[in-house]
Amino acid sequence: EQAPDGSIVGSQNPTQQQIIAGAKFQQYFMYEHALGTFALCEACAVAVAEGKKPDPRYLKAAARAVYFIERLQHDDGGWRYTTNARDPSDCSVSGWVMLALKTAREAKLSVSPQTVSRMMGFFAAHYADGRTYYQPPNPGTDAMTGVGMMAVEFFQHTLDSPIAQGGAAYLTDQADGRRLFFLPNYYLWYNCTMAMFQVGGGPWQRWNNAVRDRVISLQAQGEGCDRGSWPPDDMYSGQGGRIYSTALAVLTLEVYYRFERVAGQPEKEKFFKK
Repeated sequence: EQAPDGSIVGSQNPTQQQIIAGAKFQQYFMYEHALGTFALCEACAVAVAEGKKPDPRYLKAAARAVYFIERLQHDDGGWRYTTNARDPSDCSVSGWVMLALKTAREAKLSVSPQTVSRMMGFFAAHYADGRTYYQPPNPGTDAMTGVGMMAVEFFQHTLDSPIAQGGAAYLTDQADGRRLFFLPNYYLWYNCTMAMFQVGGGPWQRWNNAVRDRVISLQAQGEGCDRGSWPPDDMYSGQGGRIYSTALAVLTLEVYYRFERVAGQPEKEKFFKK
């Protein structure tokens, strides 16, 4: 929410620093907080990439939001819906937090090395046989495989780890058989497209050929008010609606235009293109 004076800090709880999104399911607030932090940090990071000074209002709000994330890290190194540090974390909430922290570093905000180290240990513990697990003993999932890959690509700048190599091989195989594209799943496509773009080369081309054409084919046509959007018909759209499905579809398709390949290039610090 934005205050009448244009400030976005009104969307933060002034005493606890978590971002309040008015979620339908209040117990899931860490999802909203991670996504809101991601957006705030990206506004600052894009300014830095363009050689500009970030808006101080955004910078202050982002710094407070990052600090809140650090304080809520669970004992196992990840994050979950709420604040009980003893609860087992999951890779979905932790994935959005990971992207928020990655973007915070791009914005030159302080991120605790200890927080990052514990987070990377969490993702490593959730990987097996080419896939990343949502929350053991549940099996590895396709969407979480993309999340695990991004963690090592963005924080370790490597494509040589088992998580990156195994995940890329698995997702390439899935793309060749079009096995992940029969039913809409914008969350899966976004995570895995971000991860596979960093891999590049043949695996990326094979993945991109499949997901690009499928996402474009689902865009609403015609002359109605839905034209240009994406229908809310995947497994998570019941909570996020058409805004959710359209946002993730667009974010999936814009990966070529917004980001640099940083995995495998430790010297390359800039993630956002100018």
